[in-house]
Amino acid sequence: MTFARIAISVLAAYLVSSSSAQVEPATRPSYVASVKAGKGADPAGFWTTHGRFLAKNVTAKFLVAIAYGLQKFQIAGGADWVDADRFDIEARLEDESATPGGEAPMIQFLLADRFKLQVHREVRESTVYALVVSGKGSRLKAVSSQGGVNVGAGQLVSEGMPIGLLASLLGTRLGRTVLDRTNLAGRYAIDLRWTPDPGEPPSDPGDSFPQPDSSGPSIFTAIQEQLGLKLQSTKGQSGFLVIDHIEKPTAN
Repeated sequence: MTFARIAISVLAAYLVSSSSAQVEPATRPSYVASVKAGKGADPAGFWTTHGRFLAKNVTAKFLVAIAYGLQKFQIAGGADWVDADRFDIEARLEDESATPGGEAPMIQFLLADRFKLQVHREVRESTVYALVVSGKGSRLKAVSSQGGVNVGAGQLVSEGMPIGLLASLLGTRLGRTVLDRTNLAGRYAIDLRWTPDPGEPPSDPGDSFPQPDSSGPSIFTAIQEQLGLKLQSTKGQSGFLVIDHIEKPTAN
């Protein structure tokens, strides 16, 4: 499972909050874990199944983003190694019959135990994008049911999704918070294709998507022409997780 796909659930569940206290789940899960140095030549990625988590060649900042349901651009603070050094992680809940969704608290405590992570949440005024309906009106088709979502470099496709989720997933491609200001309720079929900029996250090698057309439109033009929506740069409130303290992990 790629980060783009798992971000669907964690972004939808994330509620912006501001607190100066340590951020931790209420109940400590019982788990076992292995943390090793990653190999730079290996592809990065992670997989999660009920009660288990496996990550290969990922950074500590990437792990923090996964654990707290955020994007990397919403993680502030930390030394340079937090976004440079790579790690291989294997972790599992000792009680795999526990309530589904226990993987994120497990990763949070793994970071606290092995990386000595201490964090707090902040809401900051920052430059964001507002997703609005274009002057010519929406081109979206309303649907009655929730569909699967696939996200790759230059492509975002779903048979049915709320516009708030579309805004969150666009934020993962643009590296900036996207606020839904369309006032469009319900779910919509999305088939958005564009030519990615050089700085956009790459498509996962396992994706079944074809490579994007190098002569296609930019993401901004595609959103307007294909969806009848528009991205406007503005100021707004963004949720951040600030790293107060982190250490390189202890050896197994």
